[in-house]
Order: sequence, then structure tokens, then C-alpha cells
Amino acid sequence: MEMGRKKKWGKKRMVLLACAAIALAACIAVFAPHTKEGSKGTGDSEEQKKALAQTQEEKLEELKANEGLYSEDSIVLAD
Repeated sequence: MEMGRKKKWGKKRMVLLACAAIALAACIAVFAPHTKEGSKGTGDSEEQKKALAQTQEEKLEELKANEGLYSEDSIVLAD
């Protein structure tokens, strides 16, 4: 009888440890990229910032050019 309880506890403990390991691995996978990049403190490179600014400018010009036109596949919210 005592031996049966030890086997059950062993299986339960193995399942519990496996779940804890999976949860730990998931947390590391989710948070590791953020902490790695965040620790640098430099952010995006100058080229990336320039490309983003250029893309934003192009999209703003496109919005202004299409102001008042109806499009079924997009929604634009503005003040």
C-alpha cells in the first residue's frame, strides 16, 4: 500500500515538474527578446529611423491625397 502511494506521488511530481519546466521555457521565450534589446538602451539604428520617417511621410501624403475618397477595404480615424 505504501509503495503504491510513492509511485502515484512520483508520477504527480513528474507531471508537475514538466508543467513548471514548460511554463518557464514559455516565459523565457516571450520575455528574453525584450530584455536583450532593452538592455542596450540604443533602440533603432539611424537607418531604421530614417526609413520609418520616410514611410510615415509617404503614408501621410497618401492619406492627404485620398482625403474624402471612399474605400471599402480601409478605415481611417481622425479628429
